[in-house]
Amino acid sequence: MSELIWFEGSWTKTGSIPVSAFKRAWAYGELIFETFRSDSGNIPFLTRHVARIEQSLEFMDSAVVPGNLAELFQSWSVQAHEQMKERHLAVRVNAYRAGFGLFDGSSEWSFFVMPRAIESAECMSSKPIQLELLPYKDGLFPGRGGMKTSNYLPYLRGLNADSNREVVLLGAEGQLLDGMRSHLVFLMKSGEYVSVNEEHGMLRSLARQRSLDWFGEKGIIGIGGRIYQWELPQVRSAWAGNAVWGYRPVSGIGEIIMEKRELMPVGEFWNWD
Repeated sequence: MSELIWFEGSWTKTGSIPVSAFKRAWAYGELIFETFRSDSGNIPFLTRHVARIEQSLEFMDSAVVPGNLAELFQSWSVQAHEQMKERHLAVRVNAYRAGFGLFDGSSEWSFFVMPRAIESAECMSSKPIQLELLPYKDGLFPGRGGMKTSNYLPYLRGLNADSNREVVLLGAEGQLLDGMRSHLVFLMKSGEYVSVNEEHGMLRSLARQRSLDWFGEKGIIGIGGRIYQWELPQVRSAWAGNAVWGYRPVSGIGEIIMEKRELMPVGEFWNWD
């Protein structure tokens, strides 16, 4: 199905974009993306989103990092709301370098922007989500040095994911790695909160940073750590979080049923200086 897209200075439909425009992006993993929430043009964590995509561009040895990205993000967001007539949007900004071969890429980055309608933060954070485990044993990193590039496995495999289900990568030793779209937090039956470590190429998660900051603010025992499949019976509750829906309660992981509860008030998640 064709979707709305901002491409080369105007809004059009994805079906009208030539495949050749993104050949380098898909062939060499040179597409960098950042997805953020926009509520009537208000973008939570804007400076953090901008900092992360700038770090990704620098990681890709970009000699030219576009300036005023915060203003561009804001402008694209406002335009998307006007085009779609929707109050709540998830906006994916994609940066790529035009060209066909390995050595003929443009020195400058171009952008295309893909918005989609979503529900309010309050509504999304209250909806339980079911987790399924996907064994990941081929030895490749799920990400590219933690950057959001087009060869990031969850991005490639999670494009059409059910909004109420999430797939979690399971390492060869049974370690729960990255969700397709989210970061995981677990409440153990011992009373300890575990925010999954970012390793094995996992993305740097804004939701994870927010959860750890919040634990510190509230004096809650929360640590970064690892969770293995064999430990799941010791988990009381779990949450899947990102910078679009906040933290959602997990209803179950495979056949294991979780106790559904709120991790943090939705307003506190989004109120992050």
